[in-house]
Amino acid sequence: MAIVIIYMFLVVVLAAIILFLYLMYKVQVTARKEDRYYKRQAEQEAKFRRSAKEKRKQDFENINRDECLYESFEDLRKTLEELGELLEELERIRQEARRNRYRNTRNQQNTSETKSYIQAAKAYKTFGLTTETLTEESLKQSYRELVKKYHPDRNKAPNATEKFQKIQLYHALLQEELKAKHYR
Repeated sequence: MAIVIIYMFLVVVLAAIILFLYLMYKVQVTARKEDRYYKRQAEQEAKFRRSAKEKRKQDFENINRDECLYESFEDLRKTLEELGELLEELERIRQEARRNRYRNTRNQQNTSETKSYIQAAKAYKTFGLTTETLTEESLKQSYRELVKKYHPDRNKAPNATEKFQKIQLYHALLQEELKAKHYR
């Protein structure tokens, strides 16, 4: 009896160790991904700075000494303004990416569930059905009516093609709902 208890204790300890190692592995993988992301971003910024510096150097070397100094000064000023604007845009994009990464990790699951729920609601509304009235026959009948009404060959309205594509998408979605309803 004591051997069984010791054996069970060892199994629990091993399971805890394996779980701990797995969690440590996940933390390391996440840290590596973030490191690669920031390293790639830093390399892109450095590359951008190098290319801008090389361009300025080439422009400076290519300036004809006989040209008016005012024209070369204006060109340099415009280039510097463009570079400043690009750097500001790059900084804004970087900050937005950080904010979006935080938002995405926080709302990722809620967003996908909400989108599918909203699409399903729109599909039911478009076909004039409810979850109780959804059957193969009612779906087929509603689909045929909508296709006849919004098919681009019959309907010459400018948005008929878009509506027809949405009808196709909603039909596929409702067919999946019907299959899921069948298996519940």
